[in-house]
Amino acid sequence: MLQKKVYLLQQLGLHLGNSYGWYLRGPYSRDVTNDGFYLETIQDKIGEVKQLLSEEEILVTQKLQGLINDARKNISENESGNLELLASLHFVLKYGYPKPSSKKMAIAQLTQQKTKFTTDAGKVAMQLLEKYGLADCGVSDEQG
Repeated sequence: MLQKKVYLLQQLGLHLGNSYGWYLRGPYSRDVTNDGFYLETIQDKIGEVKQLLSEEEILVTQKLQGLINDARKNISENESGNLELLASLHFVLKYGYPKPSSKKMAIAQLTQQKTKFTTDAGKVAMQLLEKYGLADCGVSDEQG
């Protein structure tokens, strides 16, 4: 879940500098894994870290929480699955190879690679990505 949250935070505009590649469960960054292990060691200080965020960074984290809440209402109660679906669909949309020519094609590419996701769930996920400004990746709006 941390991988997907950090990926989506970066895509929403929080500049963390992590690079991502495609892995079994979607976007993956070795740096985020290392950071996650570090964060486990300082869990009691997380409240102090939150106080260091700028207003813009707080807005981005609130936007991600809104996306997570909307996914819970519109896709499923499974937050981990929702994050995987949203982050993976965004990754395919923005970095997929071959580059999808439409949003419909991006959904098709994702559901071919990850058969646990349905086309209907992909369409809802795409609508949520659009709502949160994450679907403008240079492909046509055709969703089908």
